[in-house]
Amino acid sequence: MVFKYYGPVYNPDHPFKTFEQKIKLMNKAELRQIPRAFINCIQKSSHPVLEPINQFADRAKQERWE
Repeated sequence: MVFKYYGPVYNPDHPFKTFEQKIKLMNKAELRQIPRAFINCIQKSSHPVLEPINQFADRAKQERWE
């Protein structure tokens, strides 16, 4: 199966304000209950460009993210 790339997809119906609205998360106990996930699409790498990603993968694993 071949997929053809048609360029970036934009969703004009999504309100831009949702990206600008500041939120305050003050209760650390409640903050820890928010589900977090890390999706790493590559294997660990020693390549200088990809190496910084490894630290985030390690942190996610250490904190038992999904």
